[in-house]
Amino acid sequence: MAAMAAVTLALIGFFSFLMIQMTAPQMVPLFTDLSVEDSASIVKDLDRQAIPYEIKSDGAIVMPGDGVIPHRGSLLRHRQGCRVPV
Repeated sequence: MAAMAAVTLALIGFFSFLMIQMTAPQMVPLFTDLSVEDSASIVKDLDRQAIPYEIKSDGAIVMPGDGVIPHRGSLLRHRQGCRVPV
């Protein structure tokens, strides 16, 4: 009986994990290869605008894929003097 309960709990946990992973937004790069100053400035702008983002271990700023192009253009227009590789 205990083995059946353990298997049931394991299956529930496994399928819960799959559902969470499947419904999580696909994160795509907004900017990569930024200087520390440029990255900090962009993060400040993203925070100010309440735009969801993550910073990866390689320093790339990523966000949900559906908003990358409009936000990238908006951020670049606001920082004309900043050299930001895409």
